[in-house]
Amino acid sequence: MIRVPLLYRGAGILLTVVVNGCAGGLSVDKATPTVEFIELLARLVAFLGAGVFFGYKALSGFHLINLSIDLEVSRETSPNRETDQLSVSAILSKGDTGTLVLDDAFVKVCAQDGTEVVTELQGLSRLDSKRLRRGEWVEATYSQLHLTPGESARFSCSATVAKNKVCHVEVVVLGHRLHHPWSRRSQWRASAVSLPSRREN
Repeated sequence: MIRVPLLYRGAGILLTVVVNGCAGGLSVDKATPTVEFIELLARLVAFLGAGVFFGYKALSGFHLINLSIDLEVSRETSPNRETDQLSVSAILSKGDTGTLVLDDAFVKVCAQDGTEVVTELQGLSRLDSKRLRRGEWVEATYSQLHLTPGESARFSCSATVAKNKVCHVEVVVLGHRLHHPWSRRSQWRASAVSLPSRREN
């Protein structure tokens, strides 16, 4: 590990050599650093180069989580022929940067007449493995699911909407990067339009 005083010393020597060398006031023998200083300056350059590299990665969004949402919406007329049943499926596909912890996923359906339905995508929670083996469908104490790079999963829900009304469907997914407690919660959104069913019962 490079000690900070040595870094300052090496930086000062490098600056002196460059300035005096450019001014022509330093001979070649005096300007030639020792092996110790050459090694120190090499470490300094490597240290600064690594800092610039990781700084660029941070500014360019390397630490951010990438996720894509493929939204599928289907619609059928209800048996009572007065409303429609809307099925919403969101396919979450994880990108190549980090593991995503899924926090929440909400769906809002806005009908043309101004009515709104807000619900959640189902199946977003982890189940207790021991109780699941006993046939008990119970959420685990730590109930957040993870999506690893390259993984995809489908989550769905349904809603009852007005018949013969155009509906606008919005999905929002909330999550954060695994093992990064300082990272902000990220948000991804997708939307689709559902047209009235033409099927007559």
